Amino acid sequence: MTRRDREGPALSTQITPMEARLAKELPERAGYWQYEPKWDGFRCLAFNPGGRADLRGKSGSG
Repeated sequence: MTRRDREGPALSTQITPMEARLAKELPERAGYWQYEPKWDGFRCLAFNPGGRADLRGKSGSG
């Protein structure tokens, strides 16, 4: 069975992309942070309902 053939719970399209938060210092505990460079562009979530592309931005619009 390929990954494409598997069925599972549908992912809600009502969620929004996560955004990085600016911090002045790194957390003290190792492994509780990650680095994300600031790139100008568009952050979105991609869905594939029924074989068609559906891209959702922060506002929820596609």
